[in-house]
Amino acid sequence: MTKRGKLVLFALLFILSLLIGQEINNQNLNRNRDFQLLNERQERDIFIKKGIDSSTSKIFNNLSKAFAEQGLKIDSVNNSIIKLRDSIKSTIRVDKQPFSVFKIDTSGISIKKDTNNKDYINISFTSRDAPSYDLNVTCYLLTVFNNKAHELYKLNPLPKHQIYPTNAIWDFRWMTNIEDISKIYLRAIGTYKSVGKKKLFHIDDIIIYDNKTKENNVLVSSGREDFINFLKQYPKNKIINID
Repeated sequence: MTKRGKLVLFALLFILSLLIGQEINNQNLNRNRDFQLLNERQERDIFIKKGIDSSTSKIFNNLSKAFAEQGLKIDSVNNSIIKLRDSIKSTIRVDKQPFSVFKIDTSGISIKKDTNNKDYINISFTSRDAPSYDLNVTCYLLTVFNNKAHELYKLNPLPKHQIYPTNAIWDFRWMTNIEDISKIYLRAIGTYKSVGKKKLFHIDDIIIYDNKTKENNVLVSSGREDFINFLKQYPKNKIINID
């Protein structure tokens, strides 16, 4: 090989070594860059996971606290919620003396006969859960006849200073001509007191009695509002007062 050939071969080997070295260097740089990216990704994932774990832990603690206040506990092992038997005994207050609910009884209005076999209207009231007293209750009784005529009565059938025992029935009799009556509306409105309680309680019951079916129904929603408006607009001088 000539001297010139040797120089060319040396130059080629030098260039090849440079290229190989550059490739190795590039690969090292890429590897380092990939490793750096991987580290950054892992650190980011760890940070996110910590954030999620922190949020999850906070949510879990808040839920646990909320459930504990309700006497419940989260069982994370079995993925269930269990009830703590004695956890809320100290927070429950039981009122040993319940307040009364004075109302028109479920039998409400009925048509009965006296000892002389004469019909009369019977209105039943009751005091649920506890005795009631100091009643100030007014009743409006609307009788609707078969010919669509009607009469409106205002009465106070309940003695004010009497104590009405628990679950006892107080009946009020009212004699009138029953034969031509189609329906009877009754509104009982006012206040009363419950034995052992200082505050006033309110009653505002409205029922309707169908003389054909002999059934009582509670007036609700629009029907109730219509009847209340009817009473408000009714001429005062046309109301029949019964003492």
